[in-house]
Amino acid sequence: MDAKSSATAALLTEKEAAGLLGWSPRTLQQRRVAGKPPAFIKLADSSSVRYRLEDIESFIAASARHSTTETGK
Repeated sequence: MDAKSSATAALLTEKEAAGLLGWSPRTLQQRRVAGKPPAFIKLADSSSVRYRLEDIESFIAASARHSTTETGK
């Protein structure tokens, strides 16, 4: 596997990322338009959008709360 193939293999599709988050792909699309996390990758010269697993995991970790009255940062 060449460097490009291994790099893109580490990227999640919109459907895969949405599945990990328990969201629909449409929710991710709406969040991208609004400039909300999680971070995404827009591949050059392509309409493809991908997500790094580490960005999804960081987003999940940052969403952790200890109380229902706790707000986000």
